[in-house]
Amino acid sequence: MSKRFLATLVFVFSMLVTAFAPVQAQENVLNVAWPYAVPPTGHFNSFASGGIILGQYQDLHEPPLAVLMWATGEYEGMVAEEFGWDADGNYVVKMAEGYSWSDGSAMTADDLMATFDIFRLRGDAVWASLTGIEKVDDYTVKFVMDAPSSLVERLILITNLRPASVYGEIASRAAELEPGDEWDALLNELTEFRPEVPVSGGPYTIVPDSITEANITMVLNEGGFAGAIQNFDSVTMWNGETEVVTPLVANEELHYITHGIPPTTEEAFAEQGIDIVRSGMNNGPGMYVNHNVYPLNLVEVRQAIAYAIDREQNGFVSLGESGVAVEYMTGMSDGLSEAWLSDETLDSLNYYEYNLDAAEELLMSVGFSRNDDGHWVDDNGDTLSFELTFPQEYADWSAAAENATAQ
Repeated sequence: MSKRFLATLVFVFSMLVTAFAPVQAQENVLNVAWPYAVPPTGHFNSFASGGIILGQYQDLHEPPLAVLMWATGEYEGMVAEEFGWDADGNYVVKMAEGYSWSDGSAMTADDLMATFDIFRLRGDAVWASLTGIEKVDDYTVKFVMDAPSSLVERLILITNLRPASVYGEIASRAAELEPGDEWDALLNELTEFRPEVPVSGGPYTIVPDSITEANITMVLNEGGFAGAIQNFDSVTMWNGETEVVTPLVANEELHYITHGIPPTTEEAFAEQGIDIVRSGMNNGPGMYVNHNVYPLNLVEVRQAIAYAIDREQNGFVSLGESGVAVEYMTGMSDGLSEAWLSDETLDSLNYYEYNLDAAEELLMSVGFSRNDDGHWVDDNGDTLSFELTFPQEYADWSAAAENATAQ
């Protein structure tokens, strides 16, 4: 299913590029890749920066309550067995029974309560809609709110569950606090907290002693969610961004990656017989500006920038056929724009199709002009100059940023 991507000012959106390789590796081991930091920089607190979460593979050790099935727009329960609104406009989640964490503790409503109490301590977005949470029974939690929210359901259900056996003590104190000095101290304590070992509630658990600069080993956690139905005895998680994992794919040492693949690499993979699967994503690189800094505080300047960058070119340079530019400049993906906005609203939008004449007209309308060298200057005669920062290690995003700069 084709999805387009998020846009805030000028956006190119990449689809998820997934490469499946015919791996020549040991039997019953899934070989995948994600960048991580080794201890002591990397650690086992998944609520704090630097935690060894492993990106989308977090689901393997901290399972989600549910996942969204894009084809239908409906959620399929994972740890959550039942979920939905009650008659009072609150959201109720009933967890599946019979699962346990890798430390032997049962997976219950206490884990869900602890997870969301810590979200409250951190100020996570879900708490903008919630007024409280209540434990109904050992496996059921009620999310209380003043009014139903169309967003809060997603924020609740996509949550990766954390163990109360690890975070419960901090969570219970957080539940009793209101913002203030003690709140800030506890938040700092959470940030500095370093569990000695990872505790998994998913089908696999990280082996601490296996963590090296090269890879991590995850072994089967049969008592965890979906642990009894896995086809692999273990997972080897290789460390690195695109330039590191590309040769591993080419050498058929990995089964699967979701890294951003440049067009030339993608072509080489295809010739080698590696499958490229393009699935929709709701994110990707974009250009964010500080609206408080002159002249970016002028809407005409921001609009001119939107007109001046060819998003189609930018996407192709970044990710080939997978670099799909947004059509609607709404600050969210085209798929979400079409789902949330009326046809009338969509028809009223300015699509900011590539148009240098329109960009020039906007700049001139606020008193800007070109100097003798052909460079744009503002109404004070100062040359327009901007600095664009981006994560260089992301091959797709850095390519998009360099192309936008060149344009």
